[in-house]
Amino acid sequence: MKRFSITSEDSPLTPEQLQEYYFTINDFYNDKSPEKDRERLNILFRIYDRNGDGCITARELKVIMNNVCPEGMADFEIGTIIKRSDLNGDSSIDFEEFSTMMLKCRDN
Repeated sequence: MKRFSITSEDSPLTPEQLQEYYFTINDFYNDKSPEKDRERLNILFRIYDRNGDGCITARELKVIMNNVCPEGMADFEIGTIIKRSDLNGDSSIDFEEFSTMMLKCRDN
């Protein structure tokens, strides 16, 4: 499992992080393996959690989505993702919320 250094919330993904993101997200969606899900979700969460504080903010989510989606995402779309995923109401996404969101997206 690759470990990336903690970066600023606003830092774009490095080429190495981008490659790891695409490799891991592809495996996550194409190999529905419960025994590997936790490891893959951990890798993805660390990529999204740019500053390493254990939660994904709207700002961090936007940086990632602008790196991996050619068209990027509007602020209201980012806000919608945060609102739908934030189960404890702290305006961010922790690992458990992230895992729940990702598994729902994949399995629906």
